[in-house]
Amino acid sequence: VVRPHFPVASRQRRKPRSIRCDYHSDHGEGRDGTPLRGAFTKGEREESTLLEERGCRFVSGAAFYRPESAQARDLAVLAALAYQRRTGRRFRVLDACSGSGVRGARYLHQAGVQSVWCNDYNSSNGGLLSANLRGVDDTLRTLTEDQADTENIEEAALEGLRGYARQGIVESVSTTEDEAKSPQTWRVSHYEALRLLTSRWLAEDYYDLVDVDSFGAQGSFTSAALGAVKHGGLLYLTCTDGLAASGRAPSTALIEYGTYTHPTPFANEQGLRMLIGSAVMEAARRGQTAKPIFSLFSAHGPVFRVMFEVRKGNDRTQLKDINFIAHCPTTVSCLVISLYSQRSLSYHTQTMITCVCVCVYLSV
Repeated sequence: VVRPHFPVASRQRRKPRSIRCDYHSDHGEGRDGTPLRGAFTKGEREESTLLEERGCRFVSGAAFYRPESAQARDLAVLAALAYQRRTGRRFRVLDACSGSGVRGARYLHQAGVQSVWCNDYNSSNGGLLSANLRGVDDTLRTLTEDQADTENIEEAALEGLRGYARQGIVESVSTTEDEAKSPQTWRVSHYEALRLLTSRWLAEDYYDLVDVDSFGAQGSFTSAALGAVKHGGLLYLTCTDGLAASGRAPSTALIEYGTYTHPTPFANEQGLRMLIGSAVMEAARRGQTAKPIFSLFSAHGPVFRVMFEVRKGNDRTQLKDINFIAHCPTTVSCLVISLYSQRSLSYHTQTMITCVCVCVYLSV
């Protein structure tokens, strides 16, 4: 059967934008010596500028920041607010791949969580994360008071903020002093995300919300992230590999998510279901239940994001939703084949899963 080409989501490689800076860093190299995402080397220049997202001011610096992903962060903040009201407790949040730290800052200042641990493997982002988590407005206010005798107070404060963001620091700071309210704390670290998540499970240090905004197809994070979530907590997973989701790289989808994908006209939904199915199966292997709360597809990456509620115990009835999808490229018809029912699977296998055009379905 000849498979026609369908317009599907695919990863688009964008050209790096022209940037200026007033500092550089020698940190942030990978094992092969190449700069990490968000890192910048000697000769590259980028200016630390003040940005605002949904009322939250932060410094962009050289860290990775994508304004198009604001909607995904909106949903995360709303989920944290809703579940804090439901449970009656303030959340502890672990952000394993922080980038610029705007997500952690919004968890602190908009969702009102108790604590946020922001981790980014690029050690040169430490001061930047600290400045954003502390609060740009508070930092600027303090720096403005320190520069009271300077002619251009605002410019001096901004320069001081840039200097603060250049520092590679790791610290834990109290940001509220209201005795009637437990203080908010934040922490910055520079570990590999997989090691950090695994270490929290080994230390029995569990979090109410674990946010893993990884790059590409990172199915290996799922198990470690499930181990770091409290029972009844939330897990926010990401996939940005449009090739795997759209069936252009089926081997990658099989390795990372246990799903063999084909090109289909519903590639965006296929990518979300691939991510959901992988997390549900991994949770079942760990004796947990991962219930999808919401999913979001964004075309700018493409970015697939799914929020799960993780519970203790294995809900085997959820496995009935794990199925094959048979798709015919000629008639564009689909057939759902249940894996839970042996009768259903054996019946369709014996009949060769044919459709009205007398061709053999392509199982996805």
